[in-house]
Amino acid sequence: MVINTNIDTVPKELWEMYRPQNWAAIGREVGLSFPKSMRESIHYSPSRQKLAQIARIDGSHAIEVLAKSDIFWDEIALVEILEGEFTVCDIGVPGVHNFAANDIIVHNSYTAGIFAEEMALLPKDIKENIAALMIDTMGIYWSMRNPNEQQRNMLRDWGLKPTGFDTLLFVPSKYVSRYEEVGIKPMPFTLPCGELTSMDWLLAFGLDMMSEHGIALERAVKETTKKHGKVFSIDDIVSSIESDKRSEKKVKDALTNRFLTAKDWGIFEKVGTPVKNIFQAGKISVIDVSHFMRVSASWSVRSMIVGLLSRKIFDERIMARKAEEFEAMTGEKKKTVPMVWIMIDEAHQFLPKEGETAATHPLLTLIKEGRQPGISILLITQRPGVLHPDALAQSDLILSHRLTSKADIEALRSIMQTYVLEDINELINAMPRKKGTALILDDNSERLFTLQVRPRMSWHAGGSPAAIREKSLFEE
Repeated sequence: MVINTNIDTVPKELWEMYRPQNWAAIGREVGLSFPKSMRESIHYSPSRQKLAQIARIDGSHAIEVLAKSDIFWDEIALVEILEGEFTVCDIGVPGVHNFAANDIIVHNSYTAGIFAEEMALLPKDIKENIAALMIDTMGIYWSMRNPNEQQRNMLRDWGLKPTGFDTLLFVPSKYVSRYEEVGIKPMPFTLPCGELTSMDWLLAFGLDMMSEHGIALERAVKETTKKHGKVFSIDDIVSSIESDKRSEKKVKDALTNRFLTAKDWGIFEKVGTPVKNIFQAGKISVIDVSHFMRVSASWSVRSMIVGLLSRKIFDERIMARKAEEFEAMTGEKKKTVPMVWIMIDEAHQFLPKEGETAATHPLLTLIKEGRQPGISILLITQRPGVLHPDALAQSDLILSHRLTSKADIEALRSIMQTYVLEDINELINAMPRKKGTALILDDNSERLFTLQVRPRMSWHAGGSPAAIREKSLFEE
């Protein structure tokens, strides 16, 4: 077999999010006469073999996984924008049933915005007890502050008008200034480093807890906690790693490199943003995590954020529920955090059917035990076939737009109870071929409904070409 290094090369944009710790050291390891010349690699798209070699020497597990993945990289030859109404087909991949589609076509993110709007439109005496928290993985919900002027005529047909909503936008502190440059005023969002467990870090870095790296990491986190309690920084963890006499230098160097990379994510501080500031009664809070799209541990860092937030929200609502019961018994009112609806886009990435993320156990706790303390979860996914089965089984209400993948249709069929006698394929095929149609399976009333989703009252940023290219608000 002859390997053609001109095709299936990893895009050179990789170097915008990842740089080895020491180019010269890699050059020496591979036997270059001028080791520093290895840095010229940033001007080219690396072959899989070369990237795997660099990742192995640099100790980057995430980049090594990328180099050895089953993804075939090919350059886009042409992007053509067409105007008008067309029949759109999903591109299916046999076996794994992956498919590519724009969010506007499959509706999920658009519909989630409507759920948030409806909460904000509730009567004052109801919404003052509820908050909406949206985990925004694509950077598209920041625009909910603005009215949907682009669909004014469509809204008029529904007896509605363009409306902006009171939205709290949180972004990692590192990116606040970039929003301000374009006239958007977000609030900084950080996580307390000391509240992350060693398992959180292991999952984020893709390390086995029984490996020498995993053991050294757990030892470092324990030592740091022993010295500083729950208030410490990534630099404090690095210091514990470097002072560990039981670990080899290569292990310590690899861990140090990972933690310094995590520090550059700009999300971890000694003291994080209080949960009480994040979700407030009657308001929509958006946490934009789209900026991590191009970092090497993209979904891992987002899972850490969702996992830690889920734990903190659960703890806050447990105490709030006790205060509410106390008020009911004594009439003495105490200020508490409101009940909350947590809306999570790309939910299958945080709560997958196979494998585990830093968000898996915290989210399963909310799904199974969140009802009593007043926490509801809205999971948004284009791939229900790869969502954790417990999430599907515990759902009271399922809204499904048109599905095409066999695996996703089977996932929906698996949760349909005996009271739904029709075949799911027939139900889907019978749906009007009109944008916004959906099926609703209501497990409480044991009924199935067909509906037409109304247009958004607030501006949907996901309708721009940037959403098609899966870019966030800002280009790198």
